[in-house]
Amino acid sequence: MRSIEPGQTLEYTFVAKNAGIWLYHCSTAPMSMHIANGMFGAVIIDPTDLGTVDREYVMVASELYLGADGQSADASLLSALAPNAMAFNGVPFQYKAHPDPDEDQRARARVGRGRGPQPGDNLPRRGHPVRHRVARGRPRHPRRRVR
Repeated sequence: MRSIEPGQTLEYTFVAKNAGIWLYHCSTAPMSMHIANGMFGAVIIDPTDLGTVDREYVMVASELYLGADGQSADASLLSALAPNAMAFNGVPFQYKAHPDPDEDQRARARVGRGRGPQPGDNLPRRGHPVRHRVARGRPRHPRRRVR
């Protein structure tokens, strides 16, 4: 890895061997501060046999380590792992009112992890799919996890 100066580009080529949702971020020091400032995103690699859906959601969970107004993330909060808030796609409480497809629609939700969440969360790890069937907001098989 190397730093890329303003105006420069660097192209990565890779073979997508495993399907899933993966985080990408820069490798320039201090990497943790860049990630804490939201400099990351999701790469989605679909399996070849993936079925179609009516609605699709991508949600990347992260933590916010807020600095002073207009400033970058607070490094002391980051070092202490003391976030100000949890967020999805950079917005705290964005999915307080959860995605709500119509009852007869098939939906796919992809959930990835940015900086954080803290250890002990229930989000899937490193691109592993977790499948749940839900009808009218009630899980049919709440304990069934397919990896």
